[in-house]
Amino acid sequence: MTIRAGFIGLGNQGKPIAAHLAPRGLATTVYDIAPDPVAELVAGGAVAAKSPREVGSRSDVVGI
Repeated sequence: MTIRAGFIGLGNQGKPIAAHLAPRGLATTVYDIAPDPVAELVAGGAVAAKSPREVGSRSDVVGI
């Protein structure tokens, strides 16, 4: 079983953690009101969500 991680808010903590997980093959879904950090993480293998609710529905563990 693969754990699916989600991050709501990609600031000083969320972005660096998510940046380490997605490139290592962990299913990672991200959301932030600012598009730039989301785009950076998507380029590294994460999936962008359109809302916090979508992050929750696609994730087993969520960091806020």
